[in-house]
Amino acid sequence: MRHLIETFALEALRRGRSVEQFLGGAGTVESPEVRWVEIRPVPHGFVVVLHEDEDIGGEDFCDLHGLRGVEREDGQQNFGHEIGVVGAGTEPLHLAAQELGAD
Repeated sequence: MRHLIETFALEALRRGRSVEQFLGGAGTVESPEVRWVEIRPVPHGFVVVLHEDEDIGGEDFCDLHGLRGVEREDGQQNFGHEIGVVGAGTEPLHLAAQELGAD
């Protein structure tokens, strides 16, 4: 896992790459979950997406992409909740920080 400082994260976004940050655990003891934020380029800027997935791993399981989405009330899998779409610059990082506490 790489940790990016803000300037490197912004450069990755400018190059058309997505960036992600682990936000920690959530859910309940009976139904533990993990949360992370993803910022990815879209045609009109960047989308900020919150992922909340069932925590099916142990301490040695570190692949967030291998988790399955938490099932929604309508029975569908949750592959992320769109927080918002913003323009270029530092806007996506600020939205993720403001809405989700990302750093």
